[in-house]
Amino acid sequence: MTAHDQAAAPAATRRSGGKRGPYAKTAGRREEILDAAFDVFAQQGLRGSSLREIAERVGVSHTSLLHHFGSKDQLLIAVLQRRREVQTPVIERLMSERGVMDAVVENVRESATTRGIVALHTTVAAESTDPDHPANLFFREHYHGYAQTISAGIARDQALGRLRDDVAPLVVARQLSALLDGLQVQWLLDPDLDMVAEVEAFAALLLPR
Repeated sequence: MTAHDQAAAPAATRRSGGKRGPYAKTAGRREEILDAAFDVFAQQGLRGSSLREIAERVGVSHTSLLHHFGSKDQLLIAVLQRRREVQTPVIERLMSERGVMDAVVENVRESATTRGIVALHTTVAAESTDPDHPANLFFREHYHGYAQTISAGIARDQALGRLRDDVAPLVVARQLSALLDGLQVQWLLDPDLDMVAEVEAFAALLLPR
């Protein structure tokens, strides 16, 4: 297949790894629903969004949407997973190029452009503390993975002399995670709060003395 042919290929075919037939259509439609859900939640948040509106954007029935995701909870988790899949490689690249704290600051700056997704994350994270909540496993894995990724970046920056070497990387990573969650709640309550400036102030405390 030439580059022109690839560009002209249906999105569903490209997203399903070039497969055709019912599987490609199902995978493609699921991606379309997920894209629409991400946009709706980003614009309107959790309370202002409905499955019917998402279904209408894609041109499917409410029943068809549930066929792909099972429930609103499963769709919410899929949206949060999509956000993580998009953010993680960007954070890792920036950590490698500019250091862990610059990567975190840029991530916070990007998050401030998607208020609805931040509200979704905050709301579902709080609800997921119930062990029986569908998102419980997702958030346990999310916080564990974030702490591991950021602590590895901190340790690398310490070795390069970018950060103080008298702090424990994993402890700081967890403190940073808690700081971000707390700032997001305060920002949702008061949009004038400058989350980026607050994280930059925290980062300054980690600079070598």
